[in-house]
Amino acid sequence: PQGENMQDAQVFHLERQLEMARRERRVLEKKIPQLHEDLARAKTRCEAVQLELRIVKGRMEVEVAKRRRAEADVRVLRLEREELATDRDEALMVSASKQVRLPAYGFD
Repeated sequence: PQGENMQDAQVFHLERQLEMARRERRVLEKKIPQLHEDLARAKTRCEAVQLELRIVKGRMEVEVAKRRRAEADVRVLRLEREELATDRDEALMVSASKQVRLPAYGFD
């Protein structure tokens, strides 16, 4: 009788564990669709963030291009200014040389 009681207790214990495992499985099975939805949302969020990142990178590239163009414009303006200064200096030198020569020829 004692052996039977131990076996009955073991069977009862195993049946309880089996029932608890079944309940846990049902709970988890109910969670699966929600987990799939969560995963889909996470993927969508991730894609949205990636698109946003591409947009930000594109804007940064545009800003860099604008800065480079502005720097190039500044360099062109400097060169033009130097060229104008050189032309002015040459004109002043020519004018000065003419002013120096004129009195020598008697054209006051």
